[in-house]
Amino acid sequence: PMNKLNIPLLPSQARFYFEWKLEPSSSAYNMGFLFTIKGLTNVNKLSHAVIALGKRFPILKARFFENSNLCQSLIENNSPNLIIKDLSNDVKVNNSIRDIVHDTLYTPFDLNRGPLTRFVLIKTASTQMQFIMCCHHIVIDHASIQLIIKHIENVYNSDVVELPKNTHSKLIFDGKVNPDFNLYWKHRLDKALLKLPLP
Repeated sequence: PMNKLNIPLLPSQARFYFEWKLEPSSSAYNMGFLFTIKGLTNVNKLSHAVIALGKRFPILKARFFENSNLCQSLIENNSPNLIIKDLSNDVKVNNSIRDIVHDTLYTPFDLNRGPLTRFVLIKTASTQMQFIMCCHHIVIDHASIQLIIKHIENVYNSDVVELPKNTHSKLIFDGKVNPDFNLYWKHRLDKALLKLPLP
């Protein structure tokens, strides 16, 4: 098997890497999505579902570097995890939500160090929560976003750690995954909002 510490980059990844080296402070290739969660939510199960992404999608643990060639390595410490922001007692909750969303979506990623993913859950005093997912384009594309969302659904709705690939999900994102991911590129996420009724 290929050494997980020295994996050659795909041509598309190499392009993203070179562009990042030219402008490391840019967030142009941050791919982020904002979801609204309605109803009672088991935060522990949601956190477990996010952590489980590292096993299902090892690329999410990658960092990128230059050796004799451009390479990537998979680092366990870079596994996805859920950051919880509790604003239940915040008197300026709307301003705080806006700041957290902005920082999560627009803070540049460090491709040399990682992690290259951010998952944030914002809790408020209302029955709604905000779930933010942001990754660098070098580790995901639009198609893999849908797979990531589906895996979170599957793990959240299951009592087991590992699931069959075709496990049916009971968790519905407005009945389906948002088909218009081009909203990200058109509006920089400001309107890319999904309803997420967790059981």
